[in-house]
Amino acid sequence: MGLFNRKEIKALNEKVAGLMDELAKERLQAEGLKAERNQLYQQLRKDTSDKLECTYCFSSMSEKDRYCPNCGMLVEKSSIPAAEPKQENLFSY
Repeated sequence: MGLFNRKEIKALNEKVAGLMDELAKERLQAEGLKAERNQLYQQLRKDTSDKLECTYCFSSMSEKDRYCPNCGMLVEKSSIPAAEPKQENLFSY
């Protein structure tokens, strides 16, 4: 005589099969949500990749602008400031 009879084992197997189907559906839903999130992230990157920010008034502008549309200041196209040559110290000798 076992711990479970055949009816109980069959019911447990059906329950496990139902849970496995539910898990597979949830995994598909999660993959769909991940794909949607990645698509939205790529769209956001695309929308903000051509945007610059004015260093004086911090308004956003496109990369094509030469002057800030808000304050009129000349826009520096480089996001990295130009390197300055190292100055020698006259008193280091």
